[in-house]
Amino acid sequence: MADDRNSICKERVQSSIEEEYLCPLCYNLLLKPVECNNCQRVFCKQCIDKCLKAKPNLCPFCENYQEKRCSPMFYALLCKLKIECINKPNGCDQVLLYELIEEHETNKCLDQMKQCRGCLKNILKRDLDQHEATCDQIEIQCVKCSLIRKQNSKHDQFDCLSNKQVLLEQKIQQNEEQNKTLINKIQMAVKQLEIHNIENQQKIKQLEIANAESQEMIKCLKNELQWNDKFSKSDFIDELKKQISLSLLIEPFHGDIKTNIPLALLPQWHIIYDQLYSHKTTINEFHALLPKCSVNIIVGAISKNSPTVLSLAACGPKDILSLNTLLNQPFKHDNVYWYLTPTKSFGFSPTSVIKQESPDIVSDQGYKRLSWYLDSYGGYRVGNIINLTTSGDWRKVILSEKV
Repeated sequence: MADDRNSICKERVQSSIEEEYLCPLCYNLLLKPVECNNCQRVFCKQCIDKCLKAKPNLCPFCENYQEKRCSPMFYALLCKLKIECINKPNGCDQVLLYELIEEHETNKCLDQMKQCRGCLKNILKRDLDQHEATCDQIEIQCVKCSLIRKQNSKHDQFDCLSNKQVLLEQKIQQNEEQNKTLINKIQMAVKQLEIHNIENQQKIKQLEIANAESQEMIKCLKNELQWNDKFSKSDFIDELKKQISLSLLIEPFHGDIKTNIPLALLPQWHIIYDQLYSHKTTINEFHALLPKCSVNIIVGAISKNSPTVLSLAACGPKDILSLNTLLNQPFKHDNVYWYLTPTKSFGFSPTSVIKQESPDIVSDQGYKRLSWYLDSYGGYRVGNIINLTTSGDWRKVILSEKV
């Protein structure tokens, strides 16, 4: 057979060789020999691999191939053979032992053919460096202006300066685009801060009103309970907590989206649905919750880092769990837009603009958006925190008023 770098024809061996040293598949000298454990035939590693790729586990001679290394004694006999270099036609006169021939032909022989990086011609390795030093097709890079050009092509100081100018203009344009992007991000951040500031001021006003109402309530409770020796201080405090939680939190909760609500301030509510965000929520689960609900429900999310706080939540009627909204057409209740689109998603938004691909992916007022996949994946977002479909750090919760 014809000789190549993946085989050694027997004509290159400097002495006569027995047939047992020839591969029964290519009839050349065994190269990287392996043995079939079943029939003890020895093959070139490349030859038997080619056969096994076409017919896995099938030996060409015994039909049950089980590979093992050839015996050390057999390999030692192979290593005593002396072999001519494959590059003899190019001028190499080296004759080396079997175990050294591959390294010589692959890396050391100066008479092997190599391809020029520029013109792609085959050149003797010993002449390659000299050839590539003058080849007009080799590409080089100017160390001053970074221009990549053909070797020996004209590139004087003027060309270098011109290219530097082009690169500088490109860099300026790139910086301008980056600055525009940065300015847009800053403007969006400022807008979000302004929104948060307005909301915080509204909350402060609500707290001031609630505080005034609480003070008035304390006076009323003292008069109503006739707080004296007949009533313990703890009884009074328990009743006060109950009244404050109802007036301070529950009423303002209806019709709006809230953040960071301690569960301790919801004594009149209990959790009826509690699953990790990685859980696949289904419409059937919602329908099964309806008998457990009273009039209103709270839908929200709880972080693993704050397990006793609703990080984001909204309150609405229990009928929300039986909605069948069209794609991107939420149902408005008070100031909250709800959606439950079969096979798509369930959640709420502060505006009517939603984009269900399948969950809501709109970024405007994203910190007030909650969205769960339906019948396909887990939850998707808690405010601006997204891609939570496999998260074990967040929980989906639904609460109902205690009857």
